[in-house]
Amino acid sequence: MRCRYLVIDSKSIYYNMALDEALLINADRNPLSIRLYRWKTPVYTIGYFQKVDELKKSGMIKEGIPYIRRITGGGLVKHGDDITYTISCCRAEKCLGKTSREIYRAVNTVFAGVFKKMNVAAVLAGVNGSFLGRSRNCFEERSAFDLISASGKIGGSAQRRKGDKFIQQGSLLEGSIDGDLFVEECLKEFCRYFGWDIREACLSRKETELAGYLCRTKYSTPEWNNVR
Repeated sequence: MRCRYLVIDSKSIYYNMALDEALLINADRNPLSIRLYRWKTPVYTIGYFQKVDELKKSGMIKEGIPYIRRITGGGLVKHGDDITYTISCCRAEKCLGKTSREIYRAVNTVFAGVFKKMNVAAVLAGVNGSFLGRSRNCFEERSAFDLISASGKIGGSAQRRKGDKFIQQGSLLEGSIDGDLFVEECLKEFCRYFGWDIREACLSRKETELAGYLCRTKYSTPEWNNVR
């Protein structure tokens, strides 16, 4: 199956989340797509259902670090020392798995294999989850098939569907691993595990235009980021 590898120079901290929604909306017009990227400056992403006031009162959002609300659920993630990824497609059952849990397990099995190549022992959390306690922070709570190492949780993700269209957003704490080599190995492992034919590609005109529009009118606005 053909898969686009999108290497995008983000125009702003808000653009990454705007682009992900554009990928979801246009998933039925484009091939399966994957992004693996880093943020240029520290930033928080907030789960769709999280309340900003609660996060601020608890001290989880630090003064001076911007935050952006995602279209997917899950907990707060502080980006900057991680590799962030996005996978978008139409009819996920044909390229990723039949159920949400199957997809989480398959995708994180790929990443676990890459961590192993990098000499980091990573396993998938059990089906019932090994909860660290209720937390609003993504990396302080484990769910089924999250990535776990000896140091704790190192990989979390969340999904969103619009009819047949699908997106999964995730964050990987690669630590001292060579980030460029990690990305290269991820692409190889996705090809091996799923049988994808991954090739670097550009956004379509519609994706580019929609991402810019969403960045200006939604993701950079307090109305969206503080909606709850």
